[in-house]
This record gives sequence, C-alpha cells and structure tokens, in this order.
Amino acid sequence: MSWAAGRNPTRVEERAYSLLGIFDVHMPLIYGEGEKAFLRFQEEIVKRSDDNSLFAWPIHDSYQPQLLVNSPDAFASCGAVRCMQSRKGRSSYSLTNRGLSIKLPTIMYSTEMYLVRLDRGDPRLLSRADSDQVASFLIDIFLMRLDKDDQFARVEHAG
Repeated sequence: MSWAAGRNPTRVEERAYSLLGIFDVHMPLIYGEGEKAFLRFQEEIVKRSDDNSLFAWPIHDSYQPQLLVNSPDAFASCGAVRCMQSRKGRSSYSLTNRGLSIKLPTIMYSTEMYLVRLDRGDPRLLSRADSDQVASFLIDIFLMRLDKDDQFARVEHAG
C-alpha cells in the first residue's frame, strides 16, 4: 500500500486500480468513482484475506474514525509492515450493512476504550538496512465503543 502513497495519477481511482495486480484483487474498474475506488479495493481485500495489516495505518491529520481509509496516503509510513499469512484460529471478517464485522482480541483500556494489538509482521523479514524499523511491527490501535451493540470507531489516544 505504501507504494501507492503520494502518487498522483491522472484519475484518482487509478491509485486503487494500480494495486489490483499486486494484491491479486479482481474488481470492475468504474471510472468516475474517485476515492470510492480505494474503499472498494480494501473491501475486496477484506473479502479474500484475514490479514489485519490492512488496518495498520497511523492516525494523521486527515483522520477518519473507521478501519478502512479513503486513500493509500494513509499507508505512507507503512513500508516495513508485512502481510501476515493466515493463522489457525484467526477470525474471518465480513462486510455488513453496519460496516466491517471483525473479531479481534481486545484489552479494556478504559470504560469505553479498548486496545487492539494487530498481528505483526516478522522483524526477521526486514533487511539489515531496515532493522531500525522493527518498532513498526508493534502495531496497536485504540477503538472506542459507540453503542451497546459492539460498534466501535478507531480513535487516537495520546499517552
């Protein structure tokens, strides 16, 4: 994903379309859909994979309270994050009319806030030149409970 960050093609949707082959995703090309193409691209990945590195982007100025983002720019600093192979016991994901349905191990941080530790890549996969990026394999995100039906939004937590 980080490869597509910062790229400025003629059409916005080409940022998503340029990643189709890399991620072995097949979806119709709909020119004119703009940033929706990148959301649709991520939804296709969710349908085919249980790799949660898709949610490993850092929160930044154009933050959105969801797990899927509008642009590959969110992954600009994620070059060292690696896709994890499926592991036994990992839950599948699904898209519903209420959003992404996913079971992740959580740690209660406060009454309404939970910490989720995402599966990490293997630091042994890094080249020696990238060894200073091992910290990028420690990926935690915070979720805030929105209602009693187990709906959550990703939030930034300072400190």
